[in-house]
Amino acid sequence: MSLDNQLIAQAIDLVKLQYEELGKSWAHGWSHISRVRTVAQTLAQMVGADPTACVLAALCHDLGALQEKSGGEGRELANTDHALWSVAPTIKILDQLGVSGYEKGAIVAAVANHSFKLYQGKDLVGSVLRDADKADALGPWGTLRCSRHVYKEDLVNTHDME
Repeated sequence: MSLDNQLIAQAIDLVKLQYEELGKSWAHGWSHISRVRTVAQTLAQMVGADPTACVLAALCHDLGALQEKSGGEGRELANTDHALWSVAPTIKILDQLGVSGYEKGAIVAAVANHSFKLYQGKDLVGSVLRDADKADALGPWGTLRCSRHVYKEDLVNTHDME
């Protein structure tokens, strides 16, 4: 399977502006999405998953953070609400892109389940998205995200990240 670069470019155009509405939030902002997208594409190729579906899922997986962010300070890193809130905007984006059938179902299911601790499904798109998202939560980024959650302030100059 090969990556549909034209479809991915269209998706980026549709979703990037929405993530930028989060301001310079790097916990669920565009820089996080970019890192997850890169890892998802690499993992998809490694395990034989559909790379286009995995990248589309990565691009859409935190769209619900926009709604969650508007719910009050300190909620940005909540586990499952933003995943479930991401379903409707993901469906809207996929409809605009003309994605349908199994691919659409796999992407929507992956987005809905990405922040659960254990993914019980057998679909590779869901596994790839979960692992790509969790990879961004490890190491220095994860430490900084946790400190932001605890101390309620960013310890990163996000202006240098874009």
